[in-house]
Amino acid sequence: MIIESPTNTRVQAEVDRTYHAVRTSLHPPEWNGAAYRGGHFRRAFGTNLVTGVAANGTLVGMQFNTAEQKVFRLWEVIVDAVLTTAFGTAQEVSVNLAKTITATPTADSGQLDVRAPALQGRLRSDIVGSVITSLRVSDTAAVTDGSGTVESQHAIATLNLGNTVNNRDRVTLYRALPGEQPIDIFPAEGFRIRNHFAMGATGVVRFSFSIAWSEIPLELYNT
Repeated sequence: MIIESPTNTRVQAEVDRTYHAVRTSLHPPEWNGAAYRGGHFRRAFGTNLVTGVAANGTLVGMQFNTAEQKVFRLWEVIVDAVLTTAFGTAQEVSVNLAKTITATPTADSGQLDVRAPALQGRLRSDIVGSVITSLRVSDTAAVTDGSGTVESQHAIATLNLGNTVNNRDRVTLYRALPGEQPIDIFPAEGFRIRNHFAMGATGVVRFSFSIAWSEIPLELYNT
């Protein structure tokens, strides 16, 4: 990531006067000035014993219905799963990632609320808290979808659980690669992590999720 000017955050490259070279750094940009407040976050949370979720049933639902002028930039989604009760008939267990849009936001509901407190997940203690308005995860069944309409399905990943109790697997469902456009979510939008294929009779799975994102002040979004 290019280092910003210490005197002007809109200047994102400088020549080092000692070495006469452009200075670069791998750390993310800073958005913690008096005028522009943003931040970088990572959260990890999990379900309880989940069973009977239909195809495209929501396991995690996030809404970014904030009134603040910010953009949610998704960097990474990691999913872990362990089979705690075997399926009646062996089957595939997969998850997908979908972006949602809506003109009249109604948040997903039910199951477990893992949004609060806003300061959880900060990667530095001197940045502001997250302005996510709703973050819910499955307890034992699917989260109830709100008014968000799925605009596009961005990723699918299969968890290699087989049908033996205590089998477990981890997949990177999504990771923004260097140089590519990450998934950006504006106010009144969101995302869902969904069960891809219907869960058959008797099978029970416990899921865990790790999500990394940034919240970018809109004034600096295209700088």
